[in-house]
Order: sequence, then structure tokens, then C-alpha cells
Amino acid sequence: MKTEDCEPAEAGGSAPVTVIHPDAGASAIQVQGFEKIDTAGSIHDAEVVVCAGRGAMEDDNFEKIKALAAKIDASVAGSRPMADNGWIPFENQVGQSGTVIRPKVCFTFGISGAIQFTEGIKGDPMVIAVNKDPHAAIFSFADYAVVSDMGSVLDALLK
Repeated sequence: MKTEDCEPAEAGGSAPVTVIHPDAGASAIQVQGFEKIDTAGSIHDAEVVVCAGRGAMEDDNFEKIKALAAKIDASVAGSRPMADNGWIPFENQVGQSGTVIRPKVCFTFGISGAIQFTEGIKGDPMVIAVNKDPHAAIFSFADYAVVSDMGSVLDALLK
């Protein structure tokens, strides 16, 4: 790299200006090394994902969701409110401000179905949605819709 001192512009201040000319092909970025990240067991390679929404923060619903995921060998993910409130790690947040997943099957519990979430599910998975609101937007996205309290549905699935 070479530098040259330049005089300040006539109408400008009084500090000297240094112009830096990088060598051809040189970069100011230096790679210090690479770290391999183990994604085994993450939501990125999961074939089945159980997603929790804001409704899972009530009662013991989230514990039931984790138990269901363990029972069916699925990964646990969630919406932004779940990550913002510390219920799931940010890496498991699905959606525009989270990550995109491509499971074969995606269960959603208490997910409203806002586009910020649904944009995070790609690859045309089978979506099974459980929400107590019969007008929840997730039902227009889902293959199967269950209008019910998630706690009772989870209890039945865990039996």
C-alpha cells in the first residue's frame, strides 16, 4: 500500500489529508481462520419441526411442546416473540428476522401465521397448525388446521 500526503482544499479546514492507495489486488480484510459449525440436530437440517408461538408462553404449554418434539424426534423452533422472551435461542427463530427452514413436516402451536413467520418455512412442507383463533392467518397456510386450545391437543398427542 502506498500513501501520499495532500494539501487541504482551499475552502476546507486546516488538517492535512492522507490518501491511501491499496496495492492492486490487495484487500483490507484479512482472514484469520475458519471455524466449522456443527449443525447436526439443528432446525436447519430437521425433517420435522415443532414451532411454538406466543400462546406457548402460557401455562406449561412450552414444556409439552418440547416433550412432543422429543417423542417424535423433531426439532423445536419458534416465532420471534419466543426468541425475544428467551424461550428459544435466536438460532431457532423461524421467519424473516430469524432463519429459513425446509422441513418435511412442520407443526405450529400458537403461531398466528403472520408473513414474517411463514416466510421462514420453505420447500412446501406439510403444515399442521393448532390455534384457538378460528380466523388465524396460519390456517390459510396450513395443510391441516386444528382450532383448539393447544394444551388439550398437546395432552392428547403426548398420550
